[in-house]
Amino acid sequence: MGVQSFQEDLLKACGRSHSLADVYAAIEAVTATGLPSWSLDLISGLPGLSLQGWQHSLQQAVAAGPDHISVYDLQVEEGTPFARWFSGEGSPLPKEPEAVAMFEAASATLTAAGYEHYEISNYAKPGHRSKHNQVYWQCQPYYAFGLGAASYTRGRRFSRPRGMQEYEAWVKRFVQGGAGCPAAELPVESKEEQLLDVIMLSLRLSDGLALQQLQQQYGQETVAALLPTIQGFLQQGLMQVLPCDAEDVQQAGDAIVPGLSGSSGTVEVDADAAYMQLCDRLQRGKDVSVRLTDPAGFLLSNDVISELFAQLDSRTLSKAV
Repeated sequence: MGVQSFQEDLLKACGRSHSLADVYAAIEAVTATGLPSWSLDLISGLPGLSLQGWQHSLQQAVAAGPDHISVYDLQVEEGTPFARWFSGEGSPLPKEPEAVAMFEAASATLTAAGYEHYEISNYAKPGHRSKHNQVYWQCQPYYAFGLGAASYTRGRRFSRPRGMQEYEAWVKRFVQGGAGCPAAELPVESKEEQLLDVIMLSLRLSDGLALQQLQQQYGQETVAALLPTIQGFLQQGLMQVLPCDAEDVQQAGDAIVPGLSGSSGTVEVDADAAYMQLCDRLQRGKDVSVRLTDPAGFLLSNDVISELFAQLDSRTLSKAV
């Protein structure tokens, strides 16, 4: 349900066709159906939105009782009405420190209410993660239909035309060609591209990047190239190691370390100890993953991922094939 905001003035400022009364009526209608799972969307960073107003929307969202909540930060694209309305000096859009505070508030409020922050922009009650969206984040193939729709099938990523005439012509050519694999003429995604996709999409999730699996699929040299940078992020508190089994808990003892996360909570050990255990598990062929911390790591996800990409030079990528 695309609520976006529980403030009437913000809905009007954003040109939304629905009112706040419509929002509450829709929530009542959905609740009355007894759906086993439903989701609600909010947008932070809206023009004129204050941290206090954002807290109000978060509290109202929790009170509505959805099983899943998506929280997106407003992205203003060039050439859009928003760019014309709200660009330049004196823009009512929240500044970066305010946007950071809103992300932190969402994480704190929703996790305290029992929602798992399982993806940078998504929260779910236990058992209610979005199965649809996890297909994208786990690099699984998917179909899509309609104007501008993007698919990932048979190792190819492609989008359909955005204009109606162009789309109709594309469909006609597709049918006349035997209706086989769409975009079959495109090259299959390379091993290097698959590796970068896995790193980027895995780190959007709280499940993190499975290093043992990455090593099996792309080679020891690939993971070795990433490890020093991962160690640095552990020390900065932007990453943590998981899973943590009973053996790890016993080894950690009572030491305080931000970096090792377990299924029953976080076992705090220092970052260097967490890194040593990570390397030990890799050497012994045991499962081990790293994830971005919440909220600090999630907030800097683009920077973290870009830095990891920078460690994979052409020589390393060629050996990952």
